[in-house]
Amino acid sequence: MTHLLHSVQPRRYARQAQRGFSLIELLVALVINLIIVIAAAYLYLGTSETKRAVEQQQSLNENGQYALDMIGREIVNAGFYPTVRTTGVARLTYQADPIATSNAPFKSGIFGCSAQSFNPTTKTCVNHASGAVTADTIVVNYFTNDAMGVDMGQRLDCNRSDVSGAAENLGRTTGANSNGATSGLIPTQALFVSNRYTLVTTTFAIEGQAISTLSLACVGNVNSIYQPAIVGIENLQFRYGVYTDATTLQPNRYYQSSEMAGLGSVLVNGLSKDAWERVVSVEICLVARGLQPTKQTTATGAVTPYVNCNGTSVTPGDRFTRKVYRKIYALRNNLTQTIVPAS
Repeated sequence: MTHLLHSVQPRRYARQAQRGFSLIELLVALVINLIIVIAAAYLYLGTSETKRAVEQQQSLNENGQYALDMIGREIVNAGFYPTVRTTGVARLTYQADPIATSNAPFKSGIFGCSAQSFNPTTKTCVNHASGAVTADTIVVNYFTNDAMGVDMGQRLDCNRSDVSGAAENLGRTTGANSNGATSGLIPTQALFVSNRYTLVTTTFAIEGQAISTLSLACVGNVNSIYQPAIVGIENLQFRYGVYTDATTLQPNRYYQSSEMAGLGSVLVNGLSKDAWERVVSVEICLVARGLQPTKQTTATGAVTPYVNCNGTSVTPGDRFTRKVYRKIYALRNNLTQTIVPAS
């Protein structure tokens, strides 16, 4: 009997040592693991959302600042004319408006359209092709005589087209002293450059998802179709600093394009100048929008509002981040003197 007890006891202990988890223990372990997985998922999603928000903010800042700089570089060139002379002989003939003296958009270095687009064919302000666009349009005019090639100088318009091919410059690159090329001798007469900036609707794909947005677009005086340049620019407005005192030449306020016609003319150095000819600075205001929605909310959970170009607080109806950019550029070439054409 003693021998039998000794032989049965080890087998019973062996069976107990091999026993697994009970059903309750297994369920508890599953619940704990599930909680850990859910917490990790929430952490991952939160980190991804934060990363997306940061990336969207960076992209928005880059696009907004780049758009300001692109238009600003053009504005400071407005009205430029290269008065180059060689050996006392007039090398270039001044022509303020290479199309017609009655063509208002080209009588000065700056012209604009309020909540409209500039039509390169008719040379007039027209309604935007898309009803979703309410942006202003600016027309920047200047001359160039460089012959440094397409990678330098100002021989190309905003579409990177050689302005010597524009209709306004017909005959300006021909003659004994010009070879008409983009490098070599300077043209017989200064070449006219006219760049126009506004917004157009564009659609593109991000991670296989179609994104519809507005983009900053430009068209020079060689082509007639606005080409998108910077995506995610939702609104674009211009105001023009115009002086009324011919002595101080300081702007008394900033005007929209639609107000310019009512400002009349002022006698400056014996010449009558209209409002566009008296613009000495331009204020640009644009609204940049992120390209993908993010959870941008305030402490109360509401969507983050922003102040638009008109000074009105706006609460977006979507989850796109927006930021307003505003800057004033001076027209450094808006001289009070008039260059006398060579006889």
